[in-house]
Amino acid sequence: MAYSILTILLIGILEESWQPALFDALSYIKMTPQDVYITSQPSDTFCLPLVLDLLKRPIQSPKVVDSIALTLKDAELSELVDIAGICINSTLSDSSRVHLDSLAAKRALQLHKEPLQFLLSQITLANNLLKRTTAQLDSSELNFLKENLPKIILEDTTFKDKNPYEKKIAEEESKEIVKKCLNLLKKVNRDEIMLSAYVIGNAITQTLPGRDTPWRVPTIKYEGKVVTPVATGDVVFAKRMEYGWIVIGGPGETIYTGDPAVVIDLGGDDKYYGKVGSGSSGVSVCIDFSGNDLYLSSMDYNLGSGFFGVGFLLDFEGNDIYSSGNFSHGSGLVGVGILWDTQGNDKYFSDTHSQGAGSFGVGVLKDLSGNDSYHGALYVQGFGGTFGFGALVDSAGNDVYYAGGKYKDWLRYEDHFLSLSQGFGYGIRPYASGGIGILADFHGNDSYVSDIFGQGCSYWYALGGLIDYEGNDVYSSYQYAQGAGVHIGIGVLIDKFGDDSYFAKGVSQGCGHDYATGILIDGGGNDSYSAYDLSQGAGNANAVSILIDIDGNDNYLIRDKETTHGFSDLRRDFGGIGVILDLGGKDKYSGYGDNNSIWVHSTYGVGIDKEIESLK
Repeated sequence: MAYSILTILLIGILEESWQPALFDALSYIKMTPQDVYITSQPSDTFCLPLVLDLLKRPIQSPKVVDSIALTLKDAELSELVDIAGICINSTLSDSSRVHLDSLAAKRALQLHKEPLQFLLSQITLANNLLKRTTAQLDSSELNFLKENLPKIILEDTTFKDKNPYEKKIAEEESKEIVKKCLNLLKKVNRDEIMLSAYVIGNAITQTLPGRDTPWRVPTIKYEGKVVTPVATGDVVFAKRMEYGWIVIGGPGETIYTGDPAVVIDLGGDDKYYGKVGSGSSGVSVCIDFSGNDLYLSSMDYNLGSGFFGVGFLLDFEGNDIYSSGNFSHGSGLVGVGILWDTQGNDKYFSDTHSQGAGSFGVGVLKDLSGNDSYHGALYVQGFGGTFGFGALVDSAGNDVYYAGGKYKDWLRYEDHFLSLSQGFGYGIRPYASGGIGILADFHGNDSYVSDIFGQGCSYWYALGGLIDYEGNDVYSSYQYAQGAGVHIGIGVLIDKFGDDSYFAKGVSQGCGHDYATGILIDGGGNDSYSAYDLSQGAGNANAVSILIDIDGNDNYLIRDKETTHGFSDLRRDFGGIGVILDLGGKDKYSGYGDNNSIWVHSTYGVGIDKEIESLK
């Protein structure tokens, strides 16, 4: 499965149906497809090969985002790890695969006799692999990373209240911490983290064939009530292992507290008040088979989180509520965290670096059905930080995505909030390149709300992509959004079908800024685009900016005619590219465009509105 995405990433030119029309538009500004690339300064040692490749051929970015999303949709647990590893250039060797397959074959008989024992043996194996992850770090270096790395990601809410002298001191201290963390992270063996996650994902997949047969309770017999400090209620099995408590909950209500290493719950409306699927310096697994469950905790590193470890949370049935703090709901910070929910109308609440977020690791939230809502503050809903891959994949339902509302963007606005979410790739400028963030929604009428930075956006040698395959959707943001690349980034928003509405203030809707690429492609439907300035196929500072609408009766509303609808300025002795294409339907423009017309707006800015029958 994962190798299909590898093929996509390695081959040369990939032609989409809209590419000939784009190439035709380029000819009006005396350019060819070979002229569409980003000239940028040299990257650092953290830069991902995929990002560097797409900077050289940005027209291929939509196809790559589409291919990643489709592969994630059909992937099982171990395949999710494979796909993410390929994207961030951390893959399992053939010898590792052969070894793991051999171990799995030898334990096949054990698996049929006792699935729990098989799973526990694989957890032991994965924990041993994780010990090699930080073998090159001494204890003081490891402690420094664990204490300071989260601080780099979490927002400092006190900084804006400091006086100028205090701010100067804080900035210098922060720079030194960032530099030291980055140097130490070079000693971390990312491949061992991925290998550990692959072991656990593969073990869970083998242990749950079809997911339609009851879990067999261990044959070990206990007399009297099962007592454990980490759970109460319907507890049918509990045992203290070297790496933590193993608990099996029965079909009734079970209340989980503490931090058990493994939870298997057979049913019932359960409550989780502690930590589950919390892989902090180890492996943690939680599998809940059914029930309307409440996962409620203010703790960080929870509910499918890997922090120098691997954490998996799987919930197969029920209308569930997930609420926790930072680094949760499919979060990997120097680790791998996966939250997988298969059925039900679910609600997700978290703060920072959650809901499919990865930095120096992998975080995935995968929800297969139901009308779901996702609410987070910062770095959520498909976020990829340095050396990271983060993805939120929602297969069906009318869903609501909200990111922001907590941390003010005090550098730019007093009345707007940072989001950096919803398919966002982010690097630590100027020290470390960014990763890959993907938000993929496959069906339903969805609503996306962010504020500053979001919705298929990236910053500093990173790739961000939001792709929605079907439904009448609403996209609302303020700045740096909806297919926007900023400061050597690649941002892509793709909406395949539906009557959609887009609103943003600026640097949005197919906009690149400063050696970057921003692309918005809408495949069909009667759509409405609204923006103030520097949007809708317009960009500046040597960028590639493209908006393409393939079909439908569309409206393009803007305030600033001069910086929209095919605009790109001249800087650094050369220009960028701004293109807006509408390839079908009866359309209305408030700027330079007009239905069935061609216009050259700036030196390297062009707009075309014409019927292309072959695309329909």
